[in-house]
Amino acid sequence: MVRARRLVRATIPRHVVGLPSPATPHSRRVAVQAPIDGGEACNVYIASASRIYRLKADLPCSSVLEGKEGLLVPSDSRILEAEKLEHCPHRAEVQCIALSNPSQEALLASVDSYGHLMVSKLSKGTSYAVSPPDPGAGEGGWAGCVFSPHQPSLITVARGFAKSIDIYDRDVHVRTFHTLQCPTALTFLHGAAPSVLAISEGPQYLGLEMRGARPEFSCKVTGIAFSATKQSYVFAHGLDYEVAGGEWNEDDFEGTIKRSFGFRGDSRWLGMDKCLDKDFLAGWSENGSIFIGDFEN
Repeated sequence: MVRARRLVRATIPRHVVGLPSPATPHSRRVAVQAPIDGGEACNVYIASASRIYRLKADLPCSSVLEGKEGLLVPSDSRILEAEKLEHCPHRAEVQCIALSNPSQEALLASVDSYGHLMVSKLSKGTSYAVSPPDPGAGEGGWAGCVFSPHQPSLITVARGFAKSIDIYDRDVHVRTFHTLQCPTALTFLHGAAPSVLAISEGPQYLGLEMRGARPEFSCKVTGIAFSATKQSYVFAHGLDYEVAGGEWNEDDFEGTIKRSFGFRGDSRWLGMDKCLDKDFLAGWSENGSIFIGDFEN
């Protein structure tokens, strides 16, 4: 069973970020780096309007308590450092940010509402920009980006209104394919199928084999991230302010979750991110709070 080791909440100082920009409902504007060797602080990256910030959050050692209805109660924490990243300039509102595989060089990708991609090397403070190969619908909206888990130079960008998926190898456009509906999220599947890209379209998702770029399967799904330590365990969240964890019932055609724990934010989630190789996640709420959870099997 997966259990919580730490769950903390830290409030971002208003003079650092101010009120978060609204973005689109499915935006994911937070990315987290797990502490090395069980450290007492971690880096969280957030995006508001056209700017990206790095926050260093304290991770105090404290037991996780349960409150009403068995919900986990986060303990108080604080932001130790906060800075604006000057080498990630965007002209439009950022819709998604993503970190590369932590075992590789630390890269941060960000994409704005028109599909303009920016990739930064965090250690060197350098970056490069890529514009979409076509203007699409000519209107800003949701956009997402994700690194290939085993090839960090390969980045996939999705644009909602354009109904397009663009694949880049560094700053070189490789190919484009289109979806039937407006996409709202994308990620690479891990484990046995690292080259399969999962894309959500409305109430279902589409699996694409990147080597052939052809449809593989589709099924109904909600916003979930699978555990890195237990394959049948998932973390699920929606557009409200709750996160739940539990066993995925793969025998059920509808794909239900047997819930074992949950916690609530203080307002709507602006983004949620989980590390690739650890059950370490962070969420950013509309009220400007950062929630960080560390889980183990």
